[in-house]
Amino acid sequence: MASGLVILLFAGIALAQPKEADLAAKAHSILKANCYRCHGQDGVFEGGMNYILDPVKLIARKKIVPGKPNESPLLLRIEKGTMPPAGEEPRPTAADKAILKEWIASGAPPAAPSAARTTIEASAVSRWILSDLDTIDRRSRRFVRYFSLVPLYNQGLGDDELQTYRNALSKLINSLSWHPKITIPHAVDPQKTLLRIDLRWYMWDATLWNRLLAEYPYGVLDDSPLSRAIAVGTATKVPLVRADWFVATACRPPLYYDLLQVPNNQPELERQLRVDAVVNIQQERVVRLGFNGSGISKNNRILERHDSIHGAYWRTYDFDAVPQNLVERGQLLPDRRNIFAYPLGPFTNTGSDPFQHIGGEAIFSLPNGLHGFMLANAAGIRIDKGPIAIVSDPKRPD
Repeated sequence: MASGLVILLFAGIALAQPKEADLAAKAHSILKANCYRCHGQDGVFEGGMNYILDPVKLIARKKIVPGKPNESPLLLRIEKGTMPPAGEEPRPTAADKAILKEWIASGAPPAAPSAARTTIEASAVSRWILSDLDTIDRRSRRFVRYFSLVPLYNQGLGDDELQTYRNALSKLINSLSWHPKITIPHAVDPQKTLLRIDLRWYMWDATLWNRLLAEYPYGVLDDSPLSRAIAVGTATKVPLVRADWFVATACRPPLYYDLLQVPNNQPELERQLRVDAVVNIQQERVVRLGFNGSGISKNNRILERHDSIHGAYWRTYDFDAVPQNLVERGQLLPDRRNIFAYPLGPFTNTGSDPFQHIGGEAIFSLPNGLHGFMLANAAGIRIDKGPIAIVSDPKRPD
């Protein structure tokens, strides 16, 4: 009798697994059809959420509560009709909502993983590069470089996550470009793990590529015949860089400044952008806003907009804290770090004292419509980091 019960129990488990897998697959399809366009890995990343198809993250970030659909914020918003937002199509049907509710009640199991991948070997990457170079005019090969997602692919990252890296690579490298045209890196292989660029697409040259390689920790030289042939064709010993490393590193100064060729001081940057900030302020050709709390600066902050040769040029003026003893005494002893007491600056034509800022940021339009940035101190000298006592992102740890 006992053995019969054991058999029945195990039979129940075996029968439950296909049902859960089917339920998970249906839930995955519903979320992809209705939510992925904004909250998927390659969606528009609304609300700081781009993991709608990842149950593990949904659970970890308390968007769903396994076994408790009525306490799961994701389902509650879908049932209420606030998600997707009004006017968005398609929308979950009543049957879709019932499936999502049942899926969460069953523990929100993940959909069945895709079939195991075949590992991409380094030799295969070299063959792809050599074959790709054969399609390019011999005189142009010295401008060709490659970015690799192969390590991430071999680690098992999903297609959505890999696409996020492709998007990030394209966005970053075009944001490091003074070329008037946006050009997306070209996928070489069927899996889109090897991406080709031409340095000329971004107005780069071999010097800038070598500056990148000076920071690259994975540039191990390979003396195989394939690698030697590639080095000869591209005129560089290291024509391939990991895309994930590039995305994480090239967006940070000082490498960022060097790749975008940002000058060492703000006046020179403004000269290159055809901005005469002094004349614009004197002639009142600027738009200026002041904030007591901006969400970025911990103290006063001023934003100022100028027109530039490529579009908009924004300057910020950031301030250190007004001493507490002056704050407590109100307006008895106004401080030049208080923009509400001293709203004019960084110079004045009236003889009155200007405000006293400690530094700021320049945000400027590039020829292709994307944006660059530079941090500077009060003297306009470029700096690599903003002091965390002055500016910080409250959503990220210092």
